[in-house]
Amino acid sequence: MIEVLPIITPGLSVKSFVHEFQQYYDGQAPVYVEKFYRPGFMYNSGIAGIELSQENLAAVIASEKDTAYLVMKKKKYGQLPPAIQNKLRLLVMQEDKILLIHENK
Repeated sequence: MIEVLPIITPGLSVKSFVHEFQQYYDGQAPVYVEKFYRPGFMYNSGIAGIELSQENLAAVIASEKDTAYLVMKKKKYGQLPPAIQNKLRLLVMQEDKILLIHENK
């Protein structure tokens, strides 16, 4: 078990994912985090984040002046319509976790 645990830890924990998130985060923009990841994300980053829901995602996409970061499952991202995927930029993909940014220029 001692040999296997380091191999499966990235899939079970968000600790290394939060480290990657902190490389990109500007410290001001809102962060939307899928419900499943919120407890670990908050514990490791100190940022509670806003629970990512369909309504929140639609509001982020519709916003034309705000930057927002989104943390979601890879599977959920794959299920989004291409029109929405095109409005998001992929920053980090780690195991089943994805960090996206929505920017308006």
